[in-house]
Amino acid sequence: MRSMVALALAAMWFAVTLPESARAQTFALPGITFSSASPNFRLLAVTGTGTIEDPFVVVEEVLSDGDTVLYVDVHDGRFGSRINTFHAVGFALTKVVINRTDFVWDFYNMELERNVGQSSDYYDGLSFGQETDANRPFRSDHFEVVEDIVEPNDVIRFTDGFVGPGDVAQFHLAITHTVSSPRFYLVQHARQPIVHWPERHGTDIAALPGATIR
Repeated sequence: MRSMVALALAAMWFAVTLPESARAQTFALPGITFSSASPNFRLLAVTGTGTIEDPFVVVEEVLSDGDTVLYVDVHDGRFGSRINTFHAVGFALTKVVINRTDFVWDFYNMELERNVGQSSDYYDGLSFGQETDANRPFRSDHFEVVEDIVEPNDVIRFTDGFVGPGDVAQFHLAITHTVSSPRFYLVQHARQPIVHWPERHGTDIAALPGATIR
């Protein structure tokens, strides 16, 4: 398993060294393709094989507010479950997200959608490793609380932490599907703080860009 420090360093290296023209919006690996489907973020790199030991590592930078939409196309019917689940398709995923906005995030939400605007539900076969322990507990290096929500939609919610402008955050999870060649979307939403951050974190959110105190 790659260390969190190594992933963060890789993310920053890609962000600094790749020229604008080389920052492709689609990355194809054997059997699977990852593409950006919204204009407010940029894919920088995708590596790995999707196993627990070698997860797909998607490196991206978020440029502005709003939902970021990642399109995933498993185009090889022989792809299989790389995480040894009963599903037709399954893989471990690490998202490395660079905050290029001017705002602090104190919440990060990931939701699976069958089509843009059409949420995945309990019965459609698409899930975050539903009814398995693959790559669990899901986790992030910037958030302490992770909620795994299966009803009415498939959502992973990260709270009790923050990501400042320029920070690199990591999220570790798993995605599965019961069909052999699925196409779907991973929609992500970050939120700005609206209250003062607890003193136990040792950081005064009010002093950070983008914080709003009510």
